[in-house]
Amino acid sequence: MRKEDYVRPYQQRMDRHNRFGVYFILKSMEVGSSFRSSAPRFPVEDPDYRIIGRQRCRYTHYYFYIRDDVLGPMSMCVGSFLPFQITYYLNGHHYIERELLRRKIDFRKNDNAFLAVTDRAFLRHRPTAYAAGQNHPDLWIPAA
Repeated sequence: MRKEDYVRPYQQRMDRHNRFGVYFILKSMEVGSSFRSSAPRFPVEDPDYRIIGRQRCRYTHYYFYIRDDVLGPMSMCVGSFLPFQITYYLNGHHYIERELLRRKIDFRKNDNAFLAVTDRAFLRHRPTAYAAGQNHPDLWIPAA
């Protein structure tokens, strides 16, 4: 079973109750980039000298499934081992859908495709504004 299929009922419950935040944390063992420490082959002056090299190995990753008021549903993967790589998975269509709802523009959508929008000019210009970083709030800065 795919991760997205497993957490979908929890996302739908967040949608029904119009709630935002983390709705599921999933733990998964996956291959990722890491570092290894090894002793040098030849003697050196410093007895604590170690060689650090990059390697790929299996370790735990945590997936945080989030429903955000501005960006819509997304997931964030955090590796639990050095270098603690973080990956975000966003869908621009969810962002546009949230903007249309916020501006009270009527639309019809089927899965990931917009079938009809009453304000086509907004839909034509909004993706470029988002890509250029215009009108993009500081989402992850806590309010004072």
